[in-house]
Amino acid sequence: MTGRMNSHEAPGPGRPANEDALTGPGAVRRLRLLVAEDEPDARAALVLALRPTYEMLTAADGMEALAVTLAGHPDVILLDLMMPKLDGFQVLELLRANPATSGIPVLVVSAKPDDEDKVRSLALGAVDYVEKPYSVAELRARVARTARMLQAQRALFDLAQTDPLTGLANRRAFDARLAAECKRASRYHTPLTCVMVDMDQLKAINDELGHLEGDRAIKAVTRILREELRETDFGARYGGDEFVVLLPHTGAREGRVYAERVCARLRELQFEPSARRLTLGACFGLACQPPGNQDGGEALLDAADQALYRAKRAGRGKIEVAETWEASCAAPRPRMVAGDP
Repeated sequence: MTGRMNSHEAPGPGRPANEDALTGPGAVRRLRLLVAEDEPDARAALVLALRPTYEMLTAADGMEALAVTLAGHPDVILLDLMMPKLDGFQVLELLRANPATSGIPVLVVSAKPDDEDKVRSLALGAVDYVEKPYSVAELRARVARTARMLQAQRALFDLAQTDPLTGLANRRAFDARLAAECKRASRYHTPLTCVMVDMDQLKAINDELGHLEGDRAIKAVTRILREELRETDFGARYGGDEFVVLLPHTGAREGRVYAERVCARLRELQFEPSARRLTLGACFGLACQPPGNQDGGEALLDAADQALYRAKRAGRGKIEVAETWEASCAAPRPRMVAGDP
């Protein structure tokens, strides 16, 4: 593979805001484009026209286009039809057949004005067809339109995956992440710990002070859960007053350290609704999938849920670890979060 990634450059003057990078949760970056074009001068012209605004990848044939797509994860692909090794139609077919690339918007840029080629390109999933010779202004406008479309799609996807009260992932997003993390842990023989969290006294707060104060309590617990997570960890609201956290590369002992830190911070939290001071708390149930275990996410989640049940029966602010897998879950590294010495 000889794909080339150019270094980031400062945005050009007067660049429209809607041509900026797509926004994800807490991050903004420039849109990444792949130009797949076998003719060097044509490839250079496309890069020259778009580089001031976008991060650029290039490929000189169809095979390279697929390889660079898998390695470089472009947001949008500009694809020539007439290329060696694999032509543009074959690339389109292979992109759409692969779940990892099927959602990437593709703009066909071709010197062939044939309506049959246009129809075939669109039928294979291309979102636009740009004829050569093109004006730079029109090309930029078409790419910007595709960027806006992609931004809107991702915003809707994020909305469908996010709990509106806490901003954490919702149950649907958690189920997908759990399956992926279990597969990854099994493949690379690393431990994976799941932590189920159930707030103490939320029903009493709702009954005595109202659901608005209950929502404030949920948000306060959410903030502490999130602040104790690493970048590789994953937290979700499981429903009502329950949360669930996935800790990759983390054994049961280190997972318990995470729960203890959250528990201690909750005890120190001063929650003062309606001029009253309350102590928030939670119970924690932990289970660890040992390296190489292939029981899957359902078994891991059930073990954590059973541990949570035992913790709740033991009282408030309790932590329990699923005994079945605990002994075989040695962590490869200690947990470190922001603020650690």
